[in-house]
Amino acid sequence: MRSVLSTLVFGCALLSAQTAEVQYFVADMRASNEVPAVETTDNAGAVLVAHVVRDAQGRVVSGTVDFILRATFAAESNVTGLHIHTGAAGTNGAVVIDSGVRGAEPVTVPTGTSFIQYSGQVKPDNAAAVAALAGVLANPNAYYVNLHTSVSPGGRFRGQLYRAESRTFMAVLSSQNEVPPISTAATGGGAFHALRAFDANGRYVMGAGFFTSNFNFGSQQRLTGWHLHRGIAGANGSVVLDSGLTAAQQVDTAENGTGALQRVMTYQPDNAAAASALTDIFDNSGGFYMNIHSTTNPGGFIRGQMIPAERIVTSVNMSTANEVPALTLDAGAPAAIWADMVRTSSGDVGFALLTYSVNHRFPEAATFTGLHIHEGAAGANGPVRLDSGLSGANNVASADGFGNITRSFLVSSETGLTALNGLLANPEGFYLNLHTTVNPSGAVRAQVAPASARRPAIIDFISGVSDPASKTAAQGGLMTVFGADLFKVPANPTTMTALSERLNGSSVTVGGKAARIWYMGRDLAGNPPDFMVIQVPFDAPTGPQDVVVANSNGAGAPFRTTVAATAPALFFDGQGAIALRQDLTLVRPDSPARAGDAIGLIATGLGQTTPAMANGQIATDSAATAAQVSATVGGRPAVVVAAQSAPGYAGVYIVGILVPTGVPAGNAATQIRIGDVASNTVQLPVR
Repeated sequence: MRSVLSTLVFGCALLSAQTAEVQYFVADMRASNEVPAVETTDNAGAVLVAHVVRDAQGRVVSGTVDFILRATFAAESNVTGLHIHTGAAGTNGAVVIDSGVRGAEPVTVPTGTSFIQYSGQVKPDNAAAVAALAGVLANPNAYYVNLHTSVSPGGRFRGQLYRAESRTFMAVLSSQNEVPPISTAATGGGAFHALRAFDANGRYVMGAGFFTSNFNFGSQQRLTGWHLHRGIAGANGSVVLDSGLTAAQQVDTAENGTGALQRVMTYQPDNAAAASALTDIFDNSGGFYMNIHSTTNPGGFIRGQMIPAERIVTSVNMSTANEVPALTLDAGAPAAIWADMVRTSSGDVGFALLTYSVNHRFPEAATFTGLHIHEGAAGANGPVRLDSGLSGANNVASADGFGNITRSFLVSSETGLTALNGLLANPEGFYLNLHTTVNPSGAVRAQVAPASARRPAIIDFISGVSDPASKTAAQGGLMTVFGADLFKVPANPTTMTALSERLNGSSVTVGGKAARIWYMGRDLAGNPPDFMVIQVPFDAPTGPQDVVVANSNGAGAPFRTTVAATAPALFFDGQGAIALRQDLTLVRPDSPARAGDAIGLIATGLGQTTPAMANGQIATDSAATAAQVSATVGGRPAVVVAAQSAPGYAGVYIVGILVPTGVPAGNAATQIRIGDVASNTVQLPVR
């Protein structure tokens, strides 16, 4: 199966003159990293957020870099500079990207820990800065971030840049989730956007977390803590990732108990508990929960287990020509829009964190008073549906019209979710609009995607293992549909309790029965560009059948296939069979299987199980037994220990075998059979 991408792109960015993207970097800033080293305990954890604009050829042409530091000073200090320099560790280099902090106007920071946040602009006419931004994207470790003070003008502390792995985790918060439950109807939602980075040796270098929450406690509360705890549902655990909200920095909600919070925290490597937790949450988010504490409930008022979010990203190029009526102002704004979200059992989005990153390019000073997604087709004005919170009272002023505006907000209301689900099904029916004091109805805008009335066209239908020769569809097995316009927005559901019949307005039938959709991906360079991984219905009739895909424009032409009760197929990649040892490590060419080893071959197409499973059902740990399976490795029969559904998946099976003796070392041709029906042949590394 094609590798599942963590970030999906929808729309057609290639149609835009410029595109926008966001990249994250971190640095562990220490005085000992200075050249020569500085004798002080002052230090900082840094997050650098690069808002990048590229031209149609993919070249970096401009951008903004947000410098976010959680700095600790032993004494009050005057910060006189904050920059990105070129240079490897142990060497000094020139300033290449400036945050805007100047020695003539130093920033005074108090004793202790505080946040320092500035944005440096990379303008198109600054060739050195543009080249440096491209260099940071290509090889971040060749650059370092440096903070300068009046006492240490050459640099107080510094750290090399590392590209950060990024993922968002979400939680549905409730007082009923507390242990013991609290008898109120308090609810909320939370998101934790996690960053972590490792060096070339796999050593944890730095991490960070962006916390976002909204809530309704029913009455005014004083909030004293907001954390991630290590612990499963129904159990209390210790705080491991702190948001920075403490009893000393209490926050009062509105009188009716509603409100929203946002915080950024950095986690340096000497914070062992945080470093361990930040590493673990990427692999086991269900072992952590978010908790908000108050004076009335100091042990926790609302909490929820963390859930890995599905992410969908697009880039749009806002212009004055798209406004209705069009404006003659020479302005534009390439923007990135992304949604981190979890879905309900129906396949609809049930909770989301929506982010706009807008790179405004105006010819002169401007005050921005609104940033929204509106519902409306190109050439028509429509109502606001998804509001960023930017307003006349909460505006952003730009002295020269150049910069970036980033806003993140949770979408949990019925109206907001209706709009977001509508956008995912018909993105061309919505537009992003940036408003100013001079043009309050909108200065620049862009449709979320170009208009399309095309219906799906299926090019091929093969087994989900991606073997082009495996074309028979098994009842309950995974298959991949290749084609064009199969959907308007890709989808990669991460947390559904069962596979859905519909995602983002698209659906599939096999033999007239509704299939369940696992994944929808798009490769703009591919031919065809779209693919969908589906589970064939267990009740699909056998024999020649039609496969039909429908998007929000309607159903496409049928594609003929053959359905059978079983059609075994083994998963593989460029290194051979996908096979697991009992400790869940992979059999690979550098760690081959031995004679007598118990391994699990990952397969699909083994048919209905005993007890029977429902369409789209995710297997549990008490996996069901599949049909009688035989196996050969290197032409020798292998003992089949078990064949059962794979826990956590639908349509996937584990065939447990014992590697037979006498198989020559190297890649052994491996195959499974159900009766006379043979699978594809894959290569299993043995020695």
